[in-house]
Amino acid sequence: MPKVYFKTIVSGSYELPFVLLNLYELANVCDEFWITEANRTHTGDKKDYNFKSYFEEHIKKSFPKARFLKIDIAHEVTVWNDKNQTDDVLRFNEYLTRSSFIRYVNKLDDKDIVISVDGDEVIFNSLPLRILIFAMKCWPFKKPLAFLLTLRQFLFYINLYMSQYDFYGPTISHSKFYTDQKKPDWRYGGRRIQKPLGCHFSWIMTAEGMRNKILSYGHRDRFKHLASLETLESVRGGNYGLFEPNTPLGPIQVTSFKSKLLPRSLSKVKNFLDYRLILNSKSFWD
Repeated sequence: MPKVYFKTIVSGSYELPFVLLNLYELANVCDEFWITEANRTHTGDKKDYNFKSYFEEHIKKSFPKARFLKIDIAHEVTVWNDKNQTDDVLRFNEYLTRSSFIRYVNKLDDKDIVISVDGDEVIFNSLPLRILIFAMKCWPFKKPLAFLLTLRQFLFYINLYMSQYDFYGPTISHSKFYTDQKKPDWRYGGRRIQKPLGCHFSWIMTAEGMRNKILSYGHRDRFKHLASLETLESVRGGNYGLFEPNTPLGPIQVTSFKSKLLPRSLSKVKNFLDYRLILNSKSFWD
């Protein structure tokens, strides 16, 4: 019988609540969880394995199915130079961050199922997901399946829902779908499922955290003109158009953690969420 694996990439403490949410949501769905961290940023700069201590303290004992994988891409990345390079370098380094995990796990069977997400994406333990996994396990043909998952978009605050903009990017696939590719990104592949199966908690961080992310990850070339604390405070204060000027967002404040728009296990990670990143935090938890 095929196994179900969950793979995520992480870079720092701000992603801990979302990693925990995936573990709580999918503990009875997945056979193993791979929490992966690279030793370079998307700009090619050296970084420590910052998440390892959080894994040891908050995940290892409570979730025995979880493994922390240190991904060494130091000799493969290209250092990004602001003056003479485009964001193609960032895209390549980002690809290495997402795909290099395959060197650190046992060889996958062709029909094994991999859910591949980024650190700020949470997949729900929902009936549609379980039906999808069951169908993939029973798939009788050699041609592998892959599905592109749609997520509800939350931006800047854990409870600021962008009702006019659904996000897509993570995938669920038979391993063969990607292992047969010369340059597998483990992302953006397969047929899109329109129904949201989780949440994308995007840029849920302070202005300082946003600035650090802009300057070190794949967003630098796109957002570097916004990378001042004053501008980012203005964005978080409601000037969302500065950040996504050409994207209809439709921001709606979700007033309770019990909302069906949010993961059912959200209250379990309450102590890991910064109250500054929740609109009207006190009433939200009441």
